[in-house]
Amino acid sequence: MSLKGSFNATPNRSFNLLNNNLHASPNVMTNQELGTVGIRRLCVHTIVGLLPHERVQTQDIFISIEMQIAFAQCYQDDQEDLSHSVDYAAVAADISTWIQQEQFELLESIVLLGTQRILDQYQAVECCTMEVEKPAAIETATGAWVRWTRTR
Repeated sequence: MSLKGSFNATPNRSFNLLNNNLHASPNVMTNQELGTVGIRRLCVHTIVGLLPHERVQTQDIFISIEMQIAFAQCYQDDQEDLSHSVDYAAVAADISTWIQQEQFELLESIVLLGTQRILDQYQAVECCTMEVEKPAAIETATGAWVRWTRTR
């Protein structure tokens, strides 16, 4: 896709690409204003998969989550404010328990529903990326994985 014309991107403004035209959206946070809080390779021992043996035997999967939040709002007027951040330990516990209870067949379902779950439950999160690795999926590989990103 080629862009017609030229533009100057100014700091603190975001742009939406629509019909090959750029439209400024002044009320939307830019990536420069967002930081990332993450969980790397959370091990969840669960029932997951389509094959008959996977429906009865638990296996380990690894969940990595990136959550973009407005870091500047976490520290204002010489005060830290957790209400503008996210308790990553709570996210890890919630996602782990939820995956174990649901016993998903598809990794795709975990990332699609998991990213929405995080956005619904943690208002400070503007964008969420979730990756799920399944080490036992392919015997001749270190595993299979899926990744999904969802934005408010």
